[in-house]
Amino acid sequence: MVLEPFRLNKLDRLHGQAGGFIVRGANFTTTEADVRTAYRHEVPLYRGAKARRAKTTGFRLVAVAPVIVSRERLKDIEDAWYDLGTEAVPAPTPSSEDEVTAGTEAVDGADTASALPERALDDPIQELGAIAAAATDPNMHKRLKDLQVAFRASFQARDEQRGRAVKARLRLGTFLCQKLKDDGVPIDRYREMLKVCIEARGAEHERCRDQSALVEGEEAKEYENVQYYADTIVTLVDDYTDQEVADQATVLRSELNARGLQALLPVSDLYRAHVQDYRSNHVIRRGEWLAQCKQK
Repeated sequence: MVLEPFRLNKLDRLHGQAGGFIVRGANFTTTEADVRTAYRHEVPLYRGAKARRAKTTGFRLVAVAPVIVSRERLKDIEDAWYDLGTEAVPAPTPSSEDEVTAGTEAVDGADTASALPERALDDPIQELGAIAAAATDPNMHKRLKDLQVAFRASFQARDEQRGRAVKARLRLGTFLCQKLKDDGVPIDRYREMLKVCIEARGAEHERCRDQSALVEGEEAKEYENVQYYADTIVTLVDDYTDQEVADQATVLRSELNARGLQALLPVSDLYRAHVQDYRSNHVIRRGEWLAQCKQK
C-alpha cells in the first residue's frame, strides 16, 4: 500500500483516475506475468460501509521532508510548469566553423547529432530516431523525438490490443474444445442406445425413430460446433504470428492457474496443438480434432 495517486503512464498515455489508494507489487494471488515491482492498481478505501481490509495488502513506511518551503517557491514552480513548451526555440545561426562541424555538435542538450545513414532502417521507430539524431535544428530535433514517442505509444497500444485479442481467441478455443467433450459424450451414449433399440425392435419402431431423430439433432449441433471450432483455428493462424500465439498461451496458462481452472490446462494445450498442426500443413482435421477434444 503506497501513498500516491493512480497514474498508470504508458509512454504518453495516462490511465486510471485517483479515487482510492494504490497497491503496488505482487502477492500470492497475482498471475506470473504480473509479478513485478512496477505492477500497481487502484483499490477502493471502503467495501460497502466498512473500511476495506485484505490479507494480500501490506504497507510501506516512508519518511519524507518538505521540498516546497514557501508560497513564493510554489508560485515559481507553477509558473515554470505552465511555461513549459510555450517558448519557441530559435534556430542557431551557424558560423563558418559551425558549418564545418554541423551534424556532430550537441543540440540543445540532446544526444550528439550524427550523420543520417544512407539506407533507411527497417524499424520505423528506429528510423524516426535516426532522423531526429541527425537534425541540427533544436526545434526540429525536439519535434521529431516527440513524434517518435507518439509512434511508439501507438504501436504499443496496437500490440497490447493484439495480445488481448489473441488471448481471447485462445480462451474461446479452449472452452469450445471442452464443450465438444461435454456435449460429445452424451451423443455417444445416444448412439449406443439407438443401436440397441434397432437391434431389439427394428429401425421402424416408434421408440427407435424418436431416438434416431434425437441423435440426428444432436449430431447437427455437434457438426456446427466443430465447424466453429475449426474456424477459430483458421482465423487465429491467418491473423496472428506463432510468436504472438505462444506468448499469449503462456499468459492464459497463468490466468487459468490463478483462477483455479487447472482442469482446463490440458484442453488449452490441446487447442494450441491443433493451432500448430494447422499452421504447419494448413489441413483442417475436424474429425480428428473432435475425437481428441472428447478424449480430454
